[in-house]
This record gives sequence, structure tokens and C-alpha cells, in this order.
Amino acid sequence: MDHLLAEARARDVRVVALHASGLGRPLYERMGFTPTNEMRLVLEPA
Repeated sequence: MDHLLAEARARDVRVVALHASGLGRPLYERMGFTPTNEMRLVLEPA
């Protein structure tokens, strides 16, 4: 996931959204994703 987020930042992606399982949600929350209907993370520029 760290590699994916680094690549997203390098490509100037601003928002990452995904649908997480109940077991995966805590992981994404610890990584800074905001829980909504989907998990969402707004990236700062690289």
C-alpha cells in the first residue's frame, strides 16, 4: 500500500478511494483514510 500511495503521489493523484472489508477498515484508518461509504484519502503533493 505504501508503494501504491507513493506512485499515486508521483502521478499527482489527489484522492484515493476504495471499498474495504470490515477487517480492512482499521488498517486504512490507521493510514489516514477517512471512513465514508468508501475509504477515502486526500493526498498531499509529492
